[in-house]
Amino acid sequence: LRMHYDADEKILWCQFEYTGRPCFSTQVLNEAQQVQRLVRDLSLAATGAAEEPPLRYLVLGSNMPGIWNLGGDLELFANLIRRRDRAELTRYAHLCCEVGYVNATLYQLPVISVALIQGDALGGGFEAAMSSNLVIAERSAKFGLPEVLFNLFPGMGAYTFMARRIAPGLAERMILSGEIFTAEKLHEIGLVDVLAPDGAGIETLYDAIGRA
Repeated sequence: LRMHYDADEKILWCQFEYTGRPCFSTQVLNEAQQVQRLVRDLSLAATGAAEEPPLRYLVLGSNMPGIWNLGGDLELFANLIRRRDRAELTRYAHLCCEVGYVNATLYQLPVISVALIQGDALGGGFEAAMSSNLVIAERSAKFGLPEVLFNLFPGMGAYTFMARRIAPGLAERMILSGEIFTAEKLHEIGLVDVLAPDGAGIETLYDAIGRA
């Protein structure tokens, strides 16, 4: 994860910069957790010093063209299943849940988490986007929960996060369908907050926070 701080708008930019598969590897999850704790520590330090908070937004994006995040580390899953390593699978699942929950709540701090989707967000990538307070997506972005196609289910918060934005029945049908959805479709039903022209995601984000 590569970070950049915009002091004028008080944005901490956090970009996926994959060195391997564009998924939630254990390394990516651990780094995401470190970023979240940094946000917490910076915000609490400012509160204790009676200063204006240094952060208003935590933005999660991707530097890989066409891909935001493809979800769980399937190679890791397969290896752990072959080894019958239930403890490590459980640890990975708990880490995913913790990162998603903190992204949604950010320790109850006055910081808004933003998912800037400029590529495909599938499986756990879709879940991570839905855990954000604000979802901005470029028109060409694709979303989906393909887990049902290989006899799994998105158990790291998909239903909970989606059902807070749309009807629970619709969320369930989407999870069970295995379909891929366009950003435009998700904007129509309320899962994407702001729809951006292709290539204009960053500019759209600044416009959106300027109106907030």
